[in-house]
Amino acid sequence: MKMRFQRHVTGHFWLTIAVIAVAILIEPYVLTQRKACAQANCAEIANQMKGLRSRRLRLQNNLEKAKEHEKESLLDQLKDLDVEICATQTESDECPKLSSPPMCNGTRECTAAEKKTPRPLTVAFTAPDGMTLHGYLYVPSASTKKYPAMIFNHGSEECPSAFKQLARLYVDHGFVFFVPHRHGQGLSKDAGPYFSDIAKTLHNSEAVVVLHELYNKDVIAAVNWLKSQPFIDSQRIAMSGGSYGGIQDLLTAEKDPGVRAYVPFTPGTQSFGNERLRDRLIKAVKNETAPMFIIQAEGDYSLAPITTLLPFLAAKGNQEKWKVKLYPKFGCNNEDAHARFAGACDGIAIWEADVLEFLDKWMK
Repeated sequence: MKMRFQRHVTGHFWLTIAVIAVAILIEPYVLTQRKACAQANCAEIANQMKGLRSRRLRLQNNLEKAKEHEKESLLDQLKDLDVEICATQTESDECPKLSSPPMCNGTRECTAAEKKTPRPLTVAFTAPDGMTLHGYLYVPSASTKKYPAMIFNHGSEECPSAFKQLARLYVDHGFVFFVPHRHGQGLSKDAGPYFSDIAKTLHNSEAVVVLHELYNKDVIAAVNWLKSQPFIDSQRIAMSGGSYGGIQDLLTAEKDPGVRAYVPFTPGTQSFGNERLRDRLIKAVKNETAPMFIIQAEGDYSLAPITTLLPFLAAKGNQEKWKVKLYPKFGCNNEDAHARFAGACDGIAIWEADVLEFLDKWMK
């Protein structure tokens, strides 16, 4: 009996070892298969992008040759195609790279839970001069309740993303999340000229300030549109943004369109060499009255936003209401600290508790 029991235990032990060994052998295969599927899907997306860009080139050529009565239809087709191109570009941006990038100073891959991001709606709104602008909108769930909202102002990139990781953060916290695209960029590409194309032609520092003010009209229009939506608590709207989007945060705050709190990330980091723009941002910070939390990470291109604006926020007196925070070095290069820190899962994980606490305190 004793020998039989020992043989049973021994057999069970070796069976367990065998199962573990098989699992160890299978796991790399499973991971390889998943990666292969992801790469195949990404290859398909890349082919879609080629096809879309070819279609756009043909439409553009047709437009140049078209008769006057044909142009309106072709322009409508171009607008629809640009929306599709931006949406496909967003998918492409989320594709895994063929070789893993180096990880350092807080950067990491997103967890399985972080990869479960909400799907955006594409919405249209009207700018003051009649332009039709578009943006990405995320709503927590179908409900009759009114939600607080976070508006995020994108940077200077030609095709801004849908910022799905930020959407995950704010939607999970019960916010509507809205990413309006300013004219000339992304979903609003055909509404007007691209900011950077105009800026390259300017040799007058004051003209750059005027240009930022012009595009700020799009942001004010986005605020007004969002406030008018029946599912929005218009008394509980916050605003954030990164880089050029951070500049838009500051300009908007001074105009006081009814936004309760602001969280600018690295506003205008590489623009503080323009004295006129720097003075304009200082003026905006001095004049605005809403709670503001300016954020940067060590390793950014410049720490000028924090070092320049901190004294003026501190002079307001309430360090809980007007504050800055410089986080430890993040990423492997300047761009990681500048952009990835503000909008990727690994950066968000570092600052999210501070930002949510700030919003909860000042948006009650």
